[in-house]
Amino acid sequence: MKALMTIAACVFLTAVAAPAQNYYGWTISNSTTDPLSNSGPIAPGPSAFSGNLYLWFACNSGDGAIGAEFAVEERRGAGLPTAFSPAFPILNPPPLPDVLILFPCSNAPVLAGVFSVGADAFVPDIELCIVQSSNGLNVTVDCNGVAWPNTSVGFAKTGGGTCVEELCQMPVSVDRSSWGRMKGLYR
Repeated sequence: MKALMTIAACVFLTAVAAPAQNYYGWTISNSTTDPLSNSGPIAPGPSAFSGNLYLWFACNSGDGAIGAEFAVEERRGAGLPTAFSPAFPILNPPPLPDVLILFPCSNAPVLAGVFSVGADAFVPDIELCIVQSSNGLNVTVDCNGVAWPNTSVGFAKTGGGTCVEELCQMPVSVDRSSWGRMKGLYR
């Protein structure tokens, strides 16, 4: 009996100690104020021949984040970024399409940087997606130094993008795992 109670206690403690899933979401936007502006004209750049798209740390659950690593991929069009300027400069950033972001421990939303692309008039269509880096990573690092997989929404100038994920959607509890069953007793 004592051995059975010890095993039951270990199973219970293991289940309680298991880390919860944290969610981190990134977007590519044409706005400096709205991380979810993911289609439409490219924002004007510093010259008539350039445009800007903005990288946003758009949402998170749990702890904030201190950095991320991923890559940007062009799915259609002719507008692969020619440069990336992080909001918080880092030494020796990797060359595009890889993106390495480091910033003070922050909760979303945070404007993380600017991609330089062709001007809106010169780029009839473009779709950019956030994908794995050349190191095979598509992660955000939380303030405790733990890496979590990213969710993301890319940018598609004419809409209909293929790289759209549910941003930071936490699972919704259902009957057996929530108060739903209890509430159901009183209906």
